[in-house]
Amino acid sequence: YEKYYDGINFIDPSINVKYILQDFRDWTSGCLITYYVNKGEDEYSYDYNNLMAVKEGDKDFCPMGNNCEVIINNGMEGLKSIREFENLKNFDGSLKDIYITLLDEKNKRVHTIETYLSTQVPECQEHLNNFINSLEVK
Repeated sequence: YEKYYDGINFIDPSINVKYILQDFRDWTSGCLITYYVNKGEDEYSYDYNNLMAVKEGDKDFCPMGNNCEVIINNGMEGLKSIREFENLKNFDGSLKDIYITLLDEKNKRVHTIETYLSTQVPECQEHLNNFINSLEVK
């Protein structure tokens, strides 16, 4: 792992590229998950308003991607934004940027998880699911 602003990057030692987005065609092993926490009323309000817009049916609104879904994890509600990279030249697979915000209403914090998923590295989806399901906020 390495420090990332107010959070941490969990880097699989088997990752075979330095920059996932730049080198996505060559990325065939290893995963990266970024986790950080934003504190404060402004950050919380921003993400709360985003969540409410999606919940109220604003189909064209998704703050960080092509589509959003409301999720609940360990009692926290949030958004999972998915940005799909389309029409990638010389690439037969798919590449997605996953951006998840979970709202900690009690402490007015936003827990953010970000990762990239590629059809060339299918185990990253399982790692992301395990990370989210094991996340405990106290």
